[in-house]
Amino acid sequence: LLRRAQHNAGAPLAGFVTAMHTDVDKISFTGSVEVGRKVLEQAAQDLRGAVLELGGKSAAILLPGTDLRKNVLALNLRYSKNAGQSCGSPSRILVEESRLSEFVAATREIYSQITVGDPRDPRTMVGPVISSKARDHIERAIAGAIDEGGYIIAGGGRPEGSAGWFVNPTLIGGLDNSSTLARTEVFGPLSMVITYRDVEEAIQIANDSDLGLKAYVFGPTSECLRIVPQLRVGTIQINGGSAHRPDAALVGYKHSGVGSEWGEDGLREFLRPQHVDCPLG
Repeated sequence: LLRRAQHNAGAPLAGFVTAMHTDVDKISFTGSVEVGRKVLEQAAQDLRGAVLELGGKSAAILLPGTDLRKNVLALNLRYSKNAGQSCGSPSRILVEESRLSEFVAATREIYSQITVGDPRDPRTMVGPVISSKARDHIERAIAGAIDEGGYIIAGGGRPEGSAGWFVNPTLIGGLDNSSTLARTEVFGPLSMVITYRDVEEAIQIANDSDLGLKAYVFGPTSECLRIVPQLRVGTIQINGGSAHRPDAALVGYKHSGVGSEWGEDGLREFLRPQHVDCPLG
């Protein structure tokens, strides 16, 4: 088995052995869609089950009536947090067409408050990404977005004097939901703004993705709750919400996952019912 693993190009040794080992009844994997497919293929060879929490291209919908200035810092910090290395990062921000200039002005105003630097410094909000390869991938995504006609609304580049794998948070404008950036998970402190004309179009844009891990909705609570059932995602946070509750299920729709994690549903993934039929007497 180890020899087979060593010759299996593109699959980490430990993960491959785990997915193929006959002593493993079920596999739980968190990572990219591409690797998730390989894990599922390997587990299927011996009909083992798998729970997969995969990628996301989460939309954040700013509904009409949203207080943009109240929410703009928290929203931009969402995709900058952990240097954007989060499956649920709000990497598509949907803004009403008539309020785009207001949102851009508010974003540029607060971007100076986002501190990039040494994660050991308590003043730091955004640390480095995991590797030079990851940094290069993020910078290529930004360059590709500009090549497709996008522009940098705020941020961009690397912090001055940085010696590590740092990328400044970056917000891209000028592209629509058919662009490469809108269709591809980047896994970095990078997001984009897409405009909509009415709420129905915002819902359509949010759902127009192969991924369905998470969504964010900002606005009057009653309006947020009205559109929640129409969003094809596993988790929805309204007006900032809070950290994910460990007693609530974590589910990915479409290519964002198979099965459930956390909560009672997550525990049941690793349980199997047994029917015992015993005659009385």
